[in-house]
Parts: sequence; C-alpha cells; structure tokens
Amino acid sequence: RTQTSSSSSSSAIQVETLLKRVVDDINYGNTSVKVTTRMYTMAIDAWAKTGGKMAAERAHMIHSNMVALYKASGDEHIRPSTISYNAVLNAWSKSGCEDACCKAESILEEMLEGYLDNSEEYVDSSSSSSS
Repeated sequence: RTQTSSSSSSSAIQVETLLKRVVDDINYGNTSVKVTTRMYTMAIDAWAKTGGKMAAERAHMIHSNMVALYKASGDEHIRPSTISYNAVLNAWSKSGCEDACCKAESILEEMLEGYLDNSEEYVDSSSSSSS
C-alpha cells in the first residue's frame, strides 16, 4: 500500500466521520444542523479517490444509507443526485474489482428506478440554495 493510498484512506475516514457526527447530532435531536446531499457526496467522493474494493464498498454503503434516509424521510436536503450517483460509479470504476461493471449496472438501475418512481429526474441538489 502506497503512502498516497494510505493518506487518501485517512482523509476518507475523516470525511466519513464528520458526516456520521452530523447524522448522529440530528438523531440525538439537534435541530440546528442539517445533513445534505452535498455532505454525503463529499464522503462518497473521498472514498472514490482512495480506490480499491473496500473504498468502493464504503462509498456504495454511504450512498445507500443516504437513499434509504431520503426514502424514509422525504427530506429534499438529502435527495440523491446525479452527482451522488456519479461519485459511487466513480468509486466502482477505480476499484479494480472484476464485478465492478455489475455493481455499476445495479447503481444505474437504481437511479433509473428513482427517476421512474418520482416521475422526475434525480437532480443536482447541490445547486439548490437550501444545501
């Protein structure tokens, strides 16, 4: 493992830890903070930059958690975006896994289902003023 890879992993862990802290604060009733799609996407992207299977799995898990939370809450601040989906696809493309193409295909299918279920495209929620 190279120093750059180790450094990237360390950075990704820090970003994910910060995201978890915000989510935990919200779960404990702190109403002065909001989690956003942009925050989730930054954590996903940090793992994508690390590369490797474990990083892709972590990125995918973070995105799946965001999607589940959005579906459960309907909170537009955490609505999946084309950018968040692209970040997960990027993580799998850098994973070096033999089944990365299958993972990417399932992510694209999930995105399409979200589009069809909502009768609208998952939008770049990072461009809205509420993010």
